[in-house]
Amino acid sequence: MPNIPLGSVWRKLWAGLGYCQTFGKWRALFSVAACLSFGGWSTSGLTADLQAAEAELIRASGFAPDEFGYLVLDPATGETLRSHQPNTVFIPASMIKIGTALAALEVLGPEHRFRTSAMAKPVAGGLHLHLSGGGDPVLVQENLDALADALVVPVAGRPVVRFTFDDTRLPFVTQIDPSDDGIKPYNPPISALSVNFNRQWLRWSRDETSRAMVVRLLPGLGDALAGLAPKRTDDGRSIRSLGQSPMVYLLDPLVPSAGQRRIAVRQPALRTAAMLRAYAARAGLALPEPTVQAVEPAGAEPVAAHESRAMLEIAVDLLEYSNNLSAELIGLATAQKLKPGVSSLASGAAVVRGWLGKTIPDVTRLGWQSANQSGLAGQTRVTPAALLALLRFADARRYGAGQAPFTVLLRETEFASQGAGGRLYAKSGTMFYARGQAGQLLTASGRPLLFVLMHTDFASRAGYEGNAARYKAPVQIRANRWLRRARVAEQAILEYWAKTL
Repeated sequence: MPNIPLGSVWRKLWAGLGYCQTFGKWRALFSVAACLSFGGWSTSGLTADLQAAEAELIRASGFAPDEFGYLVLDPATGETLRSHQPNTVFIPASMIKIGTALAALEVLGPEHRFRTSAMAKPVAGGLHLHLSGGGDPVLVQENLDALADALVVPVAGRPVVRFTFDDTRLPFVTQIDPSDDGIKPYNPPISALSVNFNRQWLRWSRDETSRAMVVRLLPGLGDALAGLAPKRTDDGRSIRSLGQSPMVYLLDPLVPSAGQRRIAVRQPALRTAAMLRAYAARAGLALPEPTVQAVEPAGAEPVAAHESRAMLEIAVDLLEYSNNLSAELIGLATAQKLKPGVSSLASGAAVVRGWLGKTIPDVTRLGWQSANQSGLAGQTRVTPAALLALLRFADARRYGAGQAPFTVLLRETEFASQGAGGRLYAKSGTMFYARGQAGQLLTASGRPLLFVLMHTDFASRAGYEGNAARYKAPVQIRANRWLRRARVAEQAILEYWAKTL
């Protein structure tokens, strides 16, 4: 525990006794006990010394206190126990997903399910089969395998002469954060037809005989190619994509002799249709190569469909695994329900922000500006006060058959130190030069508290975003070193609160 000047503490205690004398002896004794237990007795002035203790923890990790903002609230009493720069904006990163999940549960409902449909229409010579995406944020290849099996009976005996697909129920977005490298699997395109979170494996190895480099995409479905680039890229990226059809991915010629890397799928709707075709072939159903068709065929009837898990389960996974594609698809579906015709991630975020402003006015009044609904944008700004207002509303909500409070849906994480005591249910946010957590803290004494802890180095973040060589090793190493130190500071503060509040 950080050192606190005892002389200063006793002066604050004495001031507290003097203040409370007008309220009687028992009130004074209660105030002393509250101070000694570090219970957040805000009127005594001792809070300032405890703030100094947190500042010491921050400086010990190599940061300046003005890079941090936090709020700790006792929801039972409404008492603010800790407050530092609560109205200052920070980059929330993935903590914005708390708002995305909450809005989806409230607007779409905890039982909402996303539907991916296969439709058929009799045409000359057989059937026209059409795959229509419903924006399923958790569609995986096993679901497409099952959908292919479900097509066998209704299609049996009639050849499929045309196979089309569409993803027009939601806007197509080339990548979540346009300012960053779209090859990264956490920054994929957004499409109403997305599978495996729009990620695929790129693997490479040397042929034992010819020693030539063999580069493959898995699974190989013919909609994308991979190979070696003729020379190194100037910005230090090891993989780049060319805007061609099929998509071409190029690997840096100086990578190790063997390895693998997960990359983003650049044409997700085509990839999803190609995967369904491959599974259908395995089930004995021949489909022609898929082609895009922007609207469902007139007169087509549903013949098979896959429905996702319930929204409540999806929200729990989103808060635990923090998948950006899932967040954006959930957020777009929520926005479309509120205002049909949403055309971009930014406009979808604006619609949901408007809903938050009407439902929880303090959220937008206190500062909530989101560029999208995953948090993958350095332009997003939120204050600790706004995020805490959101948590306070969410803490009172109940979902599912067990009527679980929203804060229990947050992931339980462990403290770094042994014997810290308490439990933590939180959503973290991580971006180069921005970190934080928000959620419920159950202290060592069993007291449930709501908290927001945010940390942003805006100068370093701006320098990173403006650095053309940000993908090169020295820049990445510095940024990751900052994140490691930020986690240390964050854990120290959270453990301190768990022990002392």
